[in-house]
Order: sequence, then structure tokens, then C-alpha cells
Amino acid sequence: MAQVADLRHAPYRVKRNTVGLFLSFCSFLNLVSMPMKAYISEYLPWTAPPLLNTSYANYSDFNTRSLAHNRLVYTATTLPMHAAYHYDRTNDVQVLRTTIPYPYPKDIPQSRCLSEMLLGMPGLIYYTEPEMAVVCALASPGNATIADLTANGSCFYDKVATITFGTSCLWLTLGDALHGTNASDVVTLTYTYAATRFEVFLWLKFGYRLLLTLFVLWRMWFCYYRHCFALEAAVRSRGHAFVRRDASAWRYEVVLGDPTALILVDPKVALAFLADIWLSTSNVGVSILRASQNGDLDVLYVNVLYLSRTVWFAYCALCVTAYWLKRSHKEHLFAEVDPTLVAVAVTIYGPIFSWVSGNVAFMTRMYHWLFLLAVPPAVRGQENEMAIGCALYTLVIACLPLIYGFGAPRYRHWLRRDPSVLPRDFTSHHYNNLKNRLMLSCFCQHHVDAAMVARGGRVYKLFEANAAYQASPTISLRGSDVFLLCYHDDVLEEKIRLSLLAVLDEMADSSAVSVVEAPTPSGYIANELVLPTKVTFPTPLGSVTAALSRHCEIRRPVVPSVWCM
Repeated sequence: MAQVADLRHAPYRVKRNTVGLFLSFCSFLNLVSMPMKAYISEYLPWTAPPLLNTSYANYSDFNTRSLAHNRLVYTATTLPMHAAYHYDRTNDVQVLRTTIPYPYPKDIPQSRCLSEMLLGMPGLIYYTEPEMAVVCALASPGNATIADLTANGSCFYDKVATITFGTSCLWLTLGDALHGTNASDVVTLTYTYAATRFEVFLWLKFGYRLLLTLFVLWRMWFCYYRHCFALEAAVRSRGHAFVRRDASAWRYEVVLGDPTALILVDPKVALAFLADIWLSTSNVGVSILRASQNGDLDVLYVNVLYLSRTVWFAYCALCVTAYWLKRSHKEHLFAEVDPTLVAVAVTIYGPIFSWVSGNVAFMTRMYHWLFLLAVPPAVRGQENEMAIGCALYTLVIACLPLIYGFGAPRYRHWLRRDPSVLPRDFTSHHYNNLKNRLMLSCFCQHHVDAAMVARGGRVYKLFEANAAYQASPTISLRGSDVFLLCYHDDVLEEKIRLSLLAVLDEMADSSAVSVVEAPTPSGYIANELVLPTKVTFPTPLGSVTAALSRHCEIRRPVVPSVWCM
């Protein structure tokens, strides 16, 4: 008898699905490494280059000495042959070059110089009036000789909120410096950018990123992984149902989800990353500068990877929008977005927008105007104030998912009226975020018996009926769901989709729509949602479908759980 009792209380066999574990681990690494990913392009504090000389008597002294220094250091003999872009790691200086024919094929007045000559020039969106005058003089030289034209050059300060983040210089040299020839019919334009070194600030930013990494790590554990471990322990101890079953005949497989979306909807995390990017304004500016060159694939890859961090502009905007939607009870106006697709879109859109800024006349003029807007008239031509332009760049990236989110409900409403569109299977892994759907579809195939029962996913049916139940109406949280595969004698009998209760807004304080406690307990180890029953009855005007109750019920398990079917 003791042996029979031991078998009844023996633990169930539980294992983690390899594909789900791999997907979850990759998402975990990607999110945890996000703060430190900046150092792919930035330098670490202990590898910082020597401090720049900032002791100038006035702007004229700065312009003369900086221009002379750059002309001396960056020449055809000191820079790599054929390199349109070069990064001087020793001094942390970006060097960009291009060639311009001389005499220029046609005379161009100053008013049309930007649209007919300057587009595509290195660093164009940062040019001040003196830099534009230096280059435009090639197309309208007047009585100036080539020696006069190439003797000119100009430097300026790059500032954000009156703080100097770097200095830029532009000058012309006779000949083709890219190919090492002294051709008299070509002029080489050289543009340099040197970031200001804030030694203490670099260490503070490094410490901030370390703390941000730890904060993200803690949030993932607190919001997701501890619940996954608790679920595994519960299944190992009690199985999947309230009624005890034969542990020797039943085994379970847990397919973990992706915790990324749960972290993205946390406003504290989004704001922390937003602050990190704004503290790195100079580096974002460098990435935009690099986007104007496309000859070096390695540089292009690093540039795209760094600019992908601006996806946090979009995530932060989604958090703010979610707060407004919940506060104003307008959840139905927005179609939740897939965070993976947002990241992919920003990764592609960010560099393209950066390129367009220096290659489309309207965009370039707009940035020139914004960079001058906060510059005092007395120092115009000597500095750029880029805070307003940076704010515009932030808003442009942030609005990308909002345009889709507010526009998609119209299309979705039209699609639902199409009788050819089949109802969605909320229990299936196909009803998931793109990344999870592809991975699980390709590498997590299971032999499904016709008698298999699929359960769960009721929260999404509820969301479709009433978006007010969504805790996060802007970012899809489907990817965080866990699938519990229940095998009896090695045959898959049940597949249960489990969602965290955190995705559900139970709205206990609202009498209009609320989740109420069911009088009966759940028959499983997780909470069960009982959706309002609908009935159809005839009327003189036709059949009408209505719910018997406006409330959704939730059946609680005997042992409390944060998971819901």
C-alpha cells in the first residue's frame, strides 16, 4: 500500500522544449546586452582618446588653429588611399572626403547651390553658412582663383542645449586626394568631426549602463522567469489538472516564451533607455554622419546596428500612448504592434531617414533651419544648436509605430467583414508574434493526434471582443505566452496556452466591464477565463446576438497562480 501511495504522489516528468528555451535565451541575451551594445560603436571609458584643446581666446582663434591642425593631420599622404570615410581611432575623429570637378560644369547661384550641387556632400545637414559658401564658391568663383578657393575653410561648434559635444571642420584641397593624384581639374572636400571628451561623464554613463543592465535583468526575472520556474514546479508536483493523474503515464513539455514585450511595456525601462540615447547624442550624430557614406560595408553594418538603438524612441512612444489610451478608455482606437516588427522597421527606417536628410533638399533645409533656430544671431555661422533637430529625429522615429497602430483598426474592421477570412485559433502558436511564430513553426513541430484538445488563449478572444481588457493596448504581449504540452503514454493529448494575468486588465473598479470571481474553482493549475455566453434570438428585424452577461468570470485554481488559460 505504501508503494501505491508513493506512485500516486510521485513527481511528474517535466522538460523544457529546446526550441522554446533557445528562443527565450536569445531574447534574454539581446535585451540584457542592449545597454552595452552601444560600445560596439562608442569607446569604453578606459580607452578614451586624449582630451581636446579647448583653450581658445575666441571663435576666430578656434577657427584658425583647428583648421590648420586638421589640414596638417588629414592629408592625402596620411589617410588611406581611396577611403571616402576614415575613423581616426587615436584621436576619435571622423573624416569624410569627396571629390568635386573644377571648374564646375555650370555656374550655380547661391540660392540654388544646395539643391543643385551640395546634396550628398559629407556631413551636409550640419553645414553652417560659411561651410556652404566655401563649397558653393566652386560653382560661382567670380574673379577668385583656385588658390583662393582652396585656401578657404571653416570650423564650427556642435552644441546640444548649449553644451559643446563636438567640433567640425571643412576645407578644400586641389587635386584628387582620394586617389593620390594632383589633377588640376578636381578639388577634394574634406569634412572632419571631433567629439568633445568628457572624462568623468564617460565613466558616469558607463556606470549608468551597468545599472540599467542590472535593472533589466531584475525586471525579466521578476516579471517573467520566476513565474516560469514556479509553473514548472507546479506541473512537476500536481500535473496540469486539479484531479491527480497517474504520474507514470503522463509527462509534460514546457515551451517557454519571449519576455521582451513584458519589459518593453514598462515605462521605467523605456524612459531609462531613452535617457541613455539622449546622453549619447554625439554618437547618434556620428551615426547619421556615417549614413552619408556607403562604401565601407563594415562601417555601414556598425552604423545600422548602433542606430537600431533608437527603437527605444518608438517603444517609449508606445508606452506613453498606452497610458493615454487606458486613461481615456480609447483602447479600441489602436491596433497592438509586434515589437519585433517595430525593431526591424526602425533598423531599416532609421538609416534611410538619416540618408534622406542629407540627400533631399527639403529635409536638408529643414535641418539647417532647426539647427539655427536656437542660435543667437551674434554667433550664427560659428555653431549649431542641435537640440531641436534631435527632438525632431526622436519624434519621427517615435511616430512610426503610432501611424500603424492608429491606422490599422480601419483596415482590421474592413477585414472582419470579409466572409472569406477564417476565425483565428487563439490556442495555436500561429497566433503569436512574428519571431515566435516562425521559430515554433519551423523547429517545433509535434505529431498532433485528431483527438488532441487545445485549450487556453481566451484572453485574446476577450481582447478581440473588448479592447478595454488589454493591460497593454499598444504592444502585443502574445510572445510571452507559455505552451504546456501534455503527453499521455507519449501521445500529445492536450496543448494548453498559458498567458500571464499581467496582460489582463481586470478593472475591478469599473462596473461597466470587469472580471468577476467565478463561484466554482478552476479545474486546472492555472486560472480559467469564462467568457460571457452569447445567445441568438429572432426579432422582427432579423436575428440579434447578445451576451447574457456583460461580465467576464475568472475561475481561480486551488493553489494560486499568475497564469491564465
